[in-house]
Amino acid sequence: MRGLDDEFRERLLRSMRRNPAKALDDALARTREVTGAARSPDGRVEVAVDATGMLTRLDLGPSRHDEALARQISYAVLKASAGARAEVRNLYAGLVDAGVIDELPAWLPEPPPLPAAPPARRGPDPEEPPYELRSEDAW
Repeated sequence: MRGLDDEFRERLLRSMRRNPAKALDDALARTREVTGAARSPDGRVEVAVDATGMLTRLDLGPSRHDEALARQISYAVLKASAGARAEVRNLYAGLVDAGVIDELPAWLPEPPPLPAAPPARRGPDPEEPPYELRSEDAW
């Protein structure tokens, strides 16, 4: 006896075969919504990524120093990714302009929007102990 999952899968496959263009459009739309999240074994680092694996959120722990560092890292990653994605899109746009391809590929991601730049680094936080004293090894 086949399970409901098998029956659903068969119906879905039949539907996809009847209208492959719609199936592809639906898959691309759903793919853009996929996200992933993970936490380090010690629980101090949490990350989220988009469907392409690009970092969208980084949390390094509870201290204000870690929060500021996480914002700086996230901003730098997004800025680098935006530049790389824009360059790839420009390469493909050149192919469109030359008539090599009709349009940009649907799978080609847009550059991510950049959040406001985090504040520039200031001096050490007077409430935060020196780095050497934050480690258990220092004791």
